[in-house]
Amino acid sequence: MNMLQTVGPWVLELAVIFIFCLVLIMVVANAQWQFTRIEKGNTAFIVKGDDLKVMLPNVDGHRVSKEKDLEGRRWLVKVNVSKDPKAQKKEMHEAFERPLQPGTKWLQWVLWNKLGIRFVSWLYPQIRVHKIHISMNRLREGKKDGEGVNLQNRIEPDEGDIDSLRFLVPRPLVVKGVELAGDNARLDILVLAVFRTVIPALPVFYYKGKFMSLLDADISSGIIDFCATYQMPVTVNEKGEYDPRGKNKGFSSLTYEHWLRLSKGKGSPIQDYLRKLNASPEFYEALERENKTDLLAHLEVLLGGKPEPLPSTLKGFSGFIPKLGFALESIEVIDWTATEETKELSTALRSKQTKLHTAEGVRQESYGKRDSIEAIGRADAARIGQMVEAVVVSLAGREVPPDQIAEVIKSIFQAEQLKQIPNLQTLILGNTNATAMVSTQMPTPPRPANP
Repeated sequence: MNMLQTVGPWVLELAVIFIFCLVLIMVVANAQWQFTRIEKGNTAFIVKGDDLKVMLPNVDGHRVSKEKDLEGRRWLVKVNVSKDPKAQKKEMHEAFERPLQPGTKWLQWVLWNKLGIRFVSWLYPQIRVHKIHISMNRLREGKKDGEGVNLQNRIEPDEGDIDSLRFLVPRPLVVKGVELAGDNARLDILVLAVFRTVIPALPVFYYKGKFMSLLDADISSGIIDFCATYQMPVTVNEKGEYDPRGKNKGFSSLTYEHWLRLSKGKGSPIQDYLRKLNASPEFYEALERENKTDLLAHLEVLLGGKPEPLPSTLKGFSGFIPKLGFALESIEVIDWTATEETKELSTALRSKQTKLHTAEGVRQESYGKRDSIEAIGRADAARIGQMVEAVVVSLAGREVPPDQIAEVIKSIFQAEQLKQIPNLQTLILGNTNATAMVSTQMPTPPRPANP
C-alpha cells in the first residue's frame, strides 16, 4: 500500500508533463519553429541558413526520389503502382525515414501519424521552415463587369508568403492576339492550366518563387504555336457542307469557323498538344544515359510512355519539367473574344452557326412529324383492315350486295369523322337510297381462337 502511495504521485506527474509537452509541441508547430504542420497536398522545405536541407511532402502516393537528376535535384515521384498496398506503405515509410537521425525515427513517425506534426530542428531559426513570396491568379467567381469583353477582368490577382508549395497549381491566364493560320483571325483566349509539381526545389530556390510569369510565357507560346500549326480534320456531307458525321475530306489550317467547332476542354487537341511539351526526347535520353531509373519511371507515368518529338518550331526546348519543375496536368479554354479586326468575322460566323443549329433543329422537328404521321398512317391502315374484315364477317350469309357493304363501311367512316366536329348535335344527309338498314356501330371483331 505504501509503495502504491509512493508511485501514484509520480505517475500523475509524468502524465501531466507528457500532456504539457504535447500541448507545447502543437503550439510550436503552429508557430513553425522547432516543429511544423504541412497542409495536405503540399511540400514544405527545411533550410539551414539559405540552403535546402530536406523536403517534406504531404502528398498521397508520392515520395521524394532516391536519386538526384542531372542538376543534382530530387524529384517528387509516384510510389510504384505495380506493388501491393503493403509494399507501397513500406516504400512510403522508408522514404519518410531516409533523412531522419537514427535515434529519432520512431518518435517522429508517431508524431506524424498521430498528430500530423513534423520535427524541424532544435536550432531554430538557423534551421527553419522556408517561406517564399509568390503571386497567384484565380478565376473570379460568378459574372463580373466586362465578362466576354475584357477577359482580364475575369482574373483576380493575389500574392503573399507561403510556407509550402502546392502539388497541383492552377493558373488562369489570358493569351492575347492569337492568330489562326487558316484565315488570320486573331483572338484573345482565357485558359485555365493546372500544373503538377515535379522538381519542387527548382521554382522555389532557383526562381525564388517568381515562376508564374514563366509558366504563363511558355503556355502562351504553346497556344500560339498550336493555332499556327494545327491541322483541323474537314468532314463534309454529300453536298460538300460541313457535317461532323460526314466523310473526312482532308485537313485544313485552323480558321475561326474551325475554332468554333474545336473541342476546348479536357482531352482536347489543345491539351494533347501542350502536354507533349512536358519533356523532350533529348531530356529523357540524358536521364537514360545516367541510369536514373527512379526518375525515368516517374517521367513515363507523367507522359504515358516515352516522350514524343517536339515540333520543329520548338527546337532546343527541353520541356516544362526540366525548365520550370512543373508538368502540365490539364488545360481548358474558358472563354475567348475576337480582337477588333476580327469582330466582324466573328459576328458573321456566330450568326451562321446559330442559323445552322436552328436549321438543324427545324429539320429534326420535321423528321419527327414525318415519322409520327407515318406511324399514325400505319396504325390507321391496320385498324381499317380489321374494320372491313369485321363488317364483311358480320354481313356474311345475309346476301347483302357488295355495293351495300361498301355503303355500310362508308357510313362508319363518316360517323368517325363527324365525331371529331365540336358541338355537332344533328346532321341531315340527303339523296340517300340505302335499301339495307344496318347499324353504324362498328361490329366487334371476332375473338381470335385460343391457340
